[in-house]
Amino acid sequence: MKRRLIVVFALAAMLAAACALTWTLTWQRGVDDLRRNAAARVDRTTNALKSTLDRYESLPYLLGGHPFVQDVLAAPGNHRYVNRANRYLEDMNRHAHATASYVITADGLCVAASNWRGPDSFAGIDYRFRPYFVEAVKGGTGRFFGIGTISRDPGYYISQPVRRNGRIIGVAVVKLNLEWFQGADASEPLIVADDHGVIFLSSVSAWKYHTLKPLPAPVAASIQQTRQYARYPVTPLPIRVERELGPDAQIIRLGPADSASNGASPAGFAAAFDAPGAPASGGLDASRRAPRYLATRRQLGEPDWQLVTLAPLASVDADALNATIVTAFGFVSLCLLGFYWRMRRARVNEMMRGRVLLQSAYAELNRRVEERTADLSQANARLQKEVGERIRAEQELRAAHDELIQASKLAALGQMAAGITHELNQPLAALRSFSDNTRVLLERGEQAPRARISRRSRRSPSEWARSPISSSCSSAARGRATKRRTSRARCATCCRCSRSGSRASNLRSRCAMRRAAAPRPRASIPRSIIRRSSRTARICGSNRC
Repeated sequence: MKRRLIVVFALAAMLAAACALTWTLTWQRGVDDLRRNAAARVDRTTNALKSTLDRYESLPYLLGGHPFVQDVLAAPGNHRYVNRANRYLEDMNRHAHATASYVITADGLCVAASNWRGPDSFAGIDYRFRPYFVEAVKGGTGRFFGIGTISRDPGYYISQPVRRNGRIIGVAVVKLNLEWFQGADASEPLIVADDHGVIFLSSVSAWKYHTLKPLPAPVAASIQQTRQYARYPVTPLPIRVERELGPDAQIIRLGPADSASNGASPAGFAAAFDAPGAPASGGLDASRRAPRYLATRRQLGEPDWQLVTLAPLASVDADALNATIVTAFGFVSLCLLGFYWRMRRARVNEMMRGRVLLQSAYAELNRRVEERTADLSQANARLQKEVGERIRAEQELRAAHDELIQASKLAALGQMAAGITHELNQPLAALRSFSDNTRVLLERGEQAPRARISRRSRRSPSEWARSPISSSCSSAARGRATKRRTSRARCATCCRCSRSGSRASNLRSRCAMRRAAAPRPRASIPRSIIRRSSRTARICGSNRC
């Protein structure tokens, strides 16, 4: 369990490190790409703005060198000079595509203007408080951006002194409308600020007439005195610098323009631009949720403006987040794949171990089967041998049985022959005895025997029974009866010993044959046959067939 926790914590740490590294690398690469694109855009925008300003830079000088302008400045009360100068300025303004062109005397009074026909004509207006007039009267070139006191339209003012005979007799002024410039490239927010950090051009209208940093009190008073931005309250934007990327690039958070009026303290955005690498002078408590921008700036030189492009970092953050999610998903997928591979490998190893165990068990089973097969083969061989022996014994028994039957038959014939011989021998013996007696008697005398015979023939049955011949005949009869009983007892004994199958039936048939053959002696049988029959009978009696 402890090892698993260590592995889980290690994987979590690796996942966090991989996500952080992916976020950092992807975000840095996105910022670098965005920075290159923003630098190219700000350079392009700066060049376009500078070329526009440079194109009108010499127009006041040309106006001041024209005789009509010099004449009206030399004699401002001459109506003919005024009308001629007004028409000339109107014609020049139309061909130059400027907003307005007018000339001011050295006292600050406008005597001729291109918009002399309109209700908002600049003629007769005192401009001695405007900075561009002050600069031109001093002999320099006046450059100023502000809101018109009459038309209330913002514009860029370029002024040149008008000289005659080496003396400044007035100022020629050209007003340009730069509102087209703020929408020339509206793909990303654009800011143009003056030397005090006041935004006077922006693609986001809510940012106009706000500052990039808090203004010092004298500067704010000077702006109010010159009525540069009319009655607009010049307040700082809620800007917080998060990271310095170089001398001309920063990552900032920019909140809504009205958050400054709610008590939020703006960051020193312009101060950080003026001193790259310096920390921001302030911050916003509510700016953490404000959108982040990559701020890239360029200095125009003359006038002393700075142009700032703001590239949103939302796309970079989204790309970094997507890359981090993909990395996390890939890392988790790799972890799951590794876990699956490990589980698969463990399962394969388990299967291999199971297969090895199964093979060993199968081999053991085969060995036992072979042993049992060998035992069964041996037992089968023994059984076959025993069966063969039993078959041979049965064959021998059948042969012995057949011989016994033959012997029994021969014994029966022998007994029958013995009985017949006995029955024949007794009368023959009696006859022989009678013959011997007769011969003896004949030798003694011839008449006596005859008389005896005649007497004997005349004997009664009782006398005959008491006679020797009758006794011998009775003895012979009793002997025959005894032999019959003995043979019957033997037959009964044989029948009791074997009560089943064909043996009992054969023995019963033999007994019947003996009984049938016993009382009928027919002829004498040789003694060798009688002895063999008697021996066979003894064998049968001993085996109890």
